[in-house]
Amino acid sequence: MINSLKKKFLQSKEEDKRTLHRIPNMQQKYFRCVLKTNKRDIDGIIIDLTSSGLAIEINEEFFFEEGIQLNEIDVFYAKKRITTFRDFKIIRKDVAKKFLAVEVIQGETHRGLRTTHRLNLNTKFLPQITGADPLKPHEKLIFVIHEITKDGMRISTSFRNKHIMQGMKFKNFDVHIPGEGNFSINFEVKFIKPKDGSLTIGAQIFDAGNKLKEAFSRLAFFAAIPKAANAVEAIEIIRKANFSLRKIADSVRVDVVHTEEEFLQALQVRLEAYKAASKISKETTVEQMQDKYDEQSITYIGKINDKVIATFRFTESDGPGKPFPLESYYNYDKYIKVDRKDVYEVSKLGILPAFLGTDLTIAIFRAVALDVARSKKSMAILSTNQLKKMYFELGATQISDEVDHPVIPNEKLNLLFLNVNDYIFGARMKEKTWHKIVKGNIDLLFRFGFLEKRSLKKNFKVLKGLLRKKQDED
Repeated sequence: MINSLKKKFLQSKEEDKRTLHRIPNMQQKYFRCVLKTNKRDIDGIIIDLTSSGLAIEINEEFFFEEGIQLNEIDVFYAKKRITTFRDFKIIRKDVAKKFLAVEVIQGETHRGLRTTHRLNLNTKFLPQITGADPLKPHEKLIFVIHEITKDGMRISTSFRNKHIMQGMKFKNFDVHIPGEGNFSINFEVKFIKPKDGSLTIGAQIFDAGNKLKEAFSRLAFFAAIPKAANAVEAIEIIRKANFSLRKIADSVRVDVVHTEEEFLQALQVRLEAYKAASKISKETTVEQMQDKYDEQSITYIGKINDKVIATFRFTESDGPGKPFPLESYYNYDKYIKVDRKDVYEVSKLGILPAFLGTDLTIAIFRAVALDVARSKKSMAILSTNQLKKMYFELGATQISDEVDHPVIPNEKLNLLFLNVNDYIFGARMKEKTWHKIVKGNIDLLFRFGFLEKRSLKKNFKVLKGLLRKKQDED
């Protein structure tokens, strides 16, 4: 008789028919449930389960008495509780046969996922989540992430994983994000239904580490770029979705300007950055951002997905006839005791306001490390008090008194100098800073003759020792 009731339960809805997961005979004894009523708890035997419901055999007549109200259902696999159902409706109750069928109501998190704050991911680079099936530890579960929110995601998995139920938690699973790497992730199933031959799941992420949050923020940013007219608009999209983007250095490509179009893009970034810093008037145009020093400079742009977000330049001088910009305020020969042919002046650093507060400057100064290693040139920097600390962290020293800033009230300018050897060998850098900016370019140090023994590669303390030795010899 129980079998005939189960058959009717199967046929109750077409969706149930597609999602039913028949428990193998060898596993039936492991699935059970505890029915929590307004009077007392009652044990039940799970005879069928779906991604959205249960068929339960109940051997206690007490459950079917008048006035008994079912509040919660705890589902167990062996001794392990795998989920608890609190939102459900009874779709069949047979007192004579002691049979109960319930349907689980859709979770709130999935409803929240269907908002303007969700971001669709590029179908060519979908992250994957993998981990051991908690009910079948010898088997691996694989999920694909299609959409993300700040603390949730829409994922899919094979239809064969129909034993996954709403409320199940998956801890310490691995998520591989293309271009980012592998991270640990914890998530809870809030909604599940069949779609296009697979199972679609709305999941809530919990106990996320900072590295995973940062990786998801970058993932959200790249998901927003195709929807945005520019990088700033993409930032606004993800911030409205409550993502916070801070670490983007590894995603930024810094290149030398080669075309007129790229130079105009650099000028546009200068314009927006300088207006935000109140260095120029609101009426200033892009064309007015070009000055006489651009012709003797190497201009760089920082890009994400071909969208320019930062710029700076190295100005060169082969004699007093082609002075550095800093010489409008300081006498070069008085303060700098290095031949001007062996010096770059770093100037016109501009970052789009939307990207202030990120680690974008790390990407910029990685590019600086490459160029100074190749050219063996030191750097002169005309810095405001506001930016002076940043340059000090890179090993720069102040070599002049302050002068008033020509535009910004109550601001000062300072002449700083960064010796090429100090920069490459990290003489005045913290080890952490040196690792972030210079370490990845160590191979170039060998190529350009800064180091002779490859066995010393990537050893910060040894590099410092070599620098001290080099200084002693000089």
